[in-house]
Amino acid sequence: MHQVNVEGDLLGAAPLLKSFEDRSDETLPIQLHLDEAGRNVRPAPTPYSESYINRQLVANYFSGDIVQSFRASRHFRLDSGANVVIIVRPELLEFTDKDNLTQIPFFLTLGTFPGYGDTKGMMGFTLFDRKRREIIKEYRYPVKHRFLVGWAIALAGPVFALVSERFSMSSNERNPDLSQVVFNQFEADLRSDLARDETLLTHFTIGAKPVYAIGPVEAEEDYAISTRRILEGHFVRSGAIIVEREQMDLVLDELAHSQSGLTESARNRLGHQLNVDRLVSATLTVRPAYSSSYDAHLTVRCISVETNRILWSIEVEDFGLSPESAIDRAMEEIMQELHTKARI
Repeated sequence: MHQVNVEGDLLGAAPLLKSFEDRSDETLPIQLHLDEAGRNVRPAPTPYSESYINRQLVANYFSGDIVQSFRASRHFRLDSGANVVIIVRPELLEFTDKDNLTQIPFFLTLGTFPGYGDTKGMMGFTLFDRKRREIIKEYRYPVKHRFLVGWAIALAGPVFALVSERFSMSSNERNPDLSQVVFNQFEADLRSDLARDETLLTHFTIGAKPVYAIGPVEAEEDYAISTRRILEGHFVRSGAIIVEREQMDLVLDELAHSQSGLTESARNRLGHQLNVDRLVSATLTVRPAYSSSYDAHLTVRCISVETNRILWSIEVEDFGLSPESAIDRAMEEIMQELHTKARI
């Protein structure tokens, strides 16, 4: 069984009380960015823990479940043209696994006394105004996640899960409800602040959606054209706005094989002549695999035309019965990750 507590939420009562403060049905247009910089920061083990931390404990904070909470909420609408970007910064600070002193009474009582472990972390939400290039507001929530095992827990756990969303049943350390509990607290706090401060709502505007250009594809000559076509198809189906290939080809020669990134001249032409905001490029390697199949190693990156900064870069490897099907499967995997992490 899992239990999640957020500091200051009064065991779930705070969001409920704040829902009575504000009965507004305002839907806020936002962009969402999941900052995963803390994923590779090793949390501190407690004295009773082993040095190894289960990946599922890390996934509770960094899986992208929080993005799905935003998508499911009727109070937020993900829009690539939104002025406000909500940056979510999860942190896993400390963990105690089940291999600790609680295992002694657990075994002595044949599982009646629960085995116990926990994690302590932090979830931060930063509201950033794109036009003004300034932080509007920040929210930080200390989180404590407990996971318990035992016969008594197996019997009583379903009852607790029915009473509160802070309890959930699972056979392992993975708990997608952690993000939902924190999200509920953030949503309640933000709506409460919006009710008290009318100027806060003025930041939530919508501008033009970013325009993409599908640019250089570094690959063998036989695959460069087909890969570009596959990229274009996936972006169009996702709802992204892309420039016509013929227009892009006019400046493509200035961008191809540039080791220093976009030149100043190329950025100006893309930005002013073609009205392009983001350039997508790819690197592909295809090689034969077993049983008449092919492996495609695909890296796709997106660069801001204005700043020449890499906005995201994803690398995947997949297979197919033909080179094109392998590339298409790899691209589907990339688009799924972009969708899950709200990057497009």
